[in-house]
Amino acid sequence: MIKEEDLPDSVDNIDYSLPQYFIVKNDEKNQKIYVPKPIIESESVFSIDFHPKLDLITMGLVTGESKIYKYSIDIENTCVATFNHHSEACRKLFFSDDGKLMFSSGSDMKLAVTDIKKGALKYSIKDAHTSPINTLIVIDDDRIATGDDEGCVRIWDIRQRKAIKAYTEHGDYISCFDYAPETGLLYSASADGCISVVDMKKSKPSGLAVTEGLNDDLVSLTTMQSGQLLYAAGASGVIYEFDTDKLFQPKRNIKSLSTSISSMIQVRDGMLTYATDDGVIYSLDTKKSKLSNRLTDQTNEPIIDMSISRDAKYLANKEEKKPEIQKMKKKEKKAEKSMLNPEAKATIDEAEKNVKKRKKAGGVQSATKKTKVLNQARKQFLHDLLVDY
Repeated sequence: MIKEEDLPDSVDNIDYSLPQYFIVKNDEKNQKIYVPKPIIESESVFSIDFHPKLDLITMGLVTGESKIYKYSIDIENTCVATFNHHSEACRKLFFSDDGKLMFSSGSDMKLAVTDIKKGALKYSIKDAHTSPINTLIVIDDDRIATGDDEGCVRIWDIRQRKAIKAYTEHGDYISCFDYAPETGLLYSASADGCISVVDMKKSKPSGLAVTEGLNDDLVSLTTMQSGQLLYAAGASGVIYEFDTDKLFQPKRNIKSLSTSISSMIQVRDGMLTYATDDGVIYSLDTKKSKLSNRLTDQTNEPIIDMSISRDAKYLANKEEKKPEIQKMKKKEKKAEKSMLNPEAKATIDEAEKNVKKRKKAGGVQSATKKTKVLNQARKQFLHDLLVDY
């Protein structure tokens, strides 16, 4: 979050009482905190991820679409790219570490790799799994891992465009991954309460261990202290702390302030945030086991995914609440027009006039021309953002 004293000079004269800006008051220090306005979609969002280099955030929708927005505190959030690489729900997506690619997976069992600068699909792998893909993780520049609803984990070589290893150690769906680059170990967790470990240091990944099942559905994993500690969040509201060299049983169980946890993410070493089924986000100091702060109010909607921006100023979260479609359409229309050049705007205006004329005459107007102009504008906008990157 951006504090008032951290704002650049260029936005000092902005009237933040205007409705297009979203302001949160920090009661402890009695100062304003400026954050981008919430992004509203007409369909449920499954997954979100911040870009590692730019002010972009991507999201995967239940329709199979994936979208990229440019977020800001001084202009309207703008959708700069929309992709339709999946025929069913896009359950998980991530940017690559260099931000040039985006990986997505979904219920259609497809793995898609998108070139962000070109704004186009680089390649996709149909039937990458034999059941819907629930989650994925970027391991390094050359490898990713995916996990499906039947408990299968697959390691992929991005360059060869094929799976180089598969593991079927879990008895239920794979809920999450975490990778510790310091130790080269990949951890996967499942609804069966087990955690499996794969050694990624070798040219051919090899399985090391599978923990005994906890009596809990594990929803999130994260490592700390250079990969020496592993934290696993259970749906029951307990966070389990493991020494990574003694995974046979938890070192300690940290009870949360809720009877359920829906997602968890690391803010920095020693600090976690976790979200609950009733829509509340808490922070946790793992060194003191202190629930230091309640970050949000209750919304009564599960928060199923969270992401931290590259500068650690923003924490994005995804609720299952479905917003009103009309509000989204008006907002998106205004934002999209702002990125069009004069010629494109004229083309759009002409198309809209034709729509009105045909409506009066009782005819039907095709939106193909307008859609093509908007899609081209989006691609150009995204390309311009990345041209020097």
